[in-house]
Amino acid sequence: MPAGKAVTFKSGSGTTSGSGGVLTITTGAAVGTDIAGANLVLNAGVSTGNNTAGDIVFKVATAATGSGTSANSLADAVSITSGKALKIHPNTSGYSPDINDEVDIDFSRTGDRIITLATDNTDFYLTGSNATNVGQQGSIILINPGNSVPMVTWKLSDVWYFDSGGAINIPTTNDLIHIFSYYICASGKVLITGATGFSQYT
Repeated sequence: MPAGKAVTFKSGSGTTSGSGGVLTITTGAAVGTDIAGANLVLNAGVSTGNNTAGDIVFKVATAATGSGTSANSLADAVSITSGKALKIHPNTSGYSPDINDEVDIDFSRTGDRIITLATDNTDFYLTGSNATNVGQQGSIILINPGNSVPMVTWKLSDVWYFDSGGAINIPTTNDLIHIFSYYICASGKVLITGATGFSQYT
């Protein structure tokens, strides 16, 4: 028996130049005195037997680092899984140090950051930009490769704030994983706590 057909609701795209049309889904408004509003219900696909049901997935397209005319790709941002878990998908994009040997963490892109370090021994400084969304928090995870691990250093006099003012050292031993929690407490001030040197328990 064939599977059901997919259905897509889509607003109009831009023409020669311009944004696409806004797509809004709105429930009916209540009428009368002290009448409750209606729910907006989104149903994921149900499964049969012991197989997994569908998730509800929200996707967004992150802006590219450079100018261009090509449409940016959609990627999963938030999912509500069939197990009733809220999953926030991390940013796992690559990196490329600039001419000042710096890699920027752009806090206009919310959520966790997972950076797998390259095996090229290209040392760099971590900088931060657009740290203006007070209350924003998440994790920065650095994964060391199996060899030729670059040295990563927090840039001085940047957005980073550490306990007692001393930066957390990031070890360069092969195959280690480091996790740092961040919290934007004020514009341009990112509090950092963390732990380094995670390795497999054997």
